[in-house]
Amino acid sequence: PEAAPLTRRTLFSDTLACYLRRDHAALKSKRRLDVTRYAALSHALVSPSGEGPGVVDVALQALGLSRRIVLRMPHFATAWAVVAHSDLVLTAPNGLALAMPADLPVVSRPVPLSIPRHHIDLVWHERYTDDPGHRWLREVLVDVAKSLVLPGRG
Repeated sequence: PEAAPLTRRTLFSDTLACYLRRDHAALKSKRRLDVTRYAALSHALVSPSGEGPGVVDVALQALGLSRRIVLRMPHFATAWAVVAHSDLVLTAPNGLALAMPADLPVVSRPVPLSIPRHHIDLVWHERYTDDPGHRWLREVLVDVAKSLVLPGRG
């Protein structure tokens, strides 16, 4: 079957951050969280399919490193509670911090790896391009995306 003709519009781009419990031992050291220390930590990974390496694993592999993933979760919704109450580190988009409850004892740090920005796109079938209701919804989503204040926004 032929692929559906889709239209795409980038809403914003984002970077990744490391999320750790505020009193995590890795943050108590006077040494910064470099790539070797980062890779040695125990990691939680959000993976909807529950399998496969993530972009972080690919970047680490290029440096001859790997990380130990001890927990895979299908959704980001539960990731904050896991990080807040464990020694696991979660590497996730900066934008997700907007959804993190303010009272959770979780902090973010830069990822000590060179990882390209990722894009959040709005995608729709071309048959809806001229539909007034669909156009209105797309415009609302674009306006909301423009109003987001993301760390390191680009």
